[in-house]
Amino acid sequence: MKNITQLKRVHHNFEQIETIKDENRGKYDKIQLKFEKNKLQLIGIKNINGYMEGYGGNLKCFKTDLVPKIKNMDQMKVIIAQKIYDLLCIKENCFNLIVDKPYYRIYKQGHRALGIYSYFQNNYIDEFKAAIKELNDVDINIYSFSFTDSIDLDLFSDIPNANVKPIPTKILEILNDLNRKRE
Repeated sequence: MKNITQLKRVHHNFEQIETIKDENRGKYDKIQLKFEKNKLQLIGIKNINGYMEGYGGNLKCFKTDLVPKIKNMDQMKVIIAQKIYDLLCIKENCFNLIVDKPYYRIYKQGHRALGIYSYFQNNYIDEFKAAIKELNDVDINIYSFSFTDSIDLDLFSDIPNANVKPIPTKILEILNDLNRKRE
């Protein structure tokens, strides 16, 4: 098929397209029918002069670094824990950064909060917990670094409304699988 005219000769569903065009004629300045890359597109075009308020939205853009391949698995877990913040934000749908420290971050979204403690020792745990406790009346998901897939829940027992999880090591497993496939 080279153009829309040839397509119209073969397909009889163009009556539906004309109906859609008629129903939307007042909404757009121009309605264009386009056939490109084996797809038929019906496009409404509205000319706007000057400034127009946008639609809003919640588009977030994330950038990640490559993680170097290291044979020491514990060291890999530490490196990944330092790079996992954005992935956990996506998982928990919590993006507004309110505390940004070298070994932990805290995010808040409405009545929910996300605390991520990414250090492998408890040197900064009291500071982290104090910052978390300042958040009142919110449900809190806490991700804490672990060399295994378990966390000492007693560390966070003094924080009400907290759901504590280990920083996922599943990502490390996936990276290892990808590296094995590349070799």
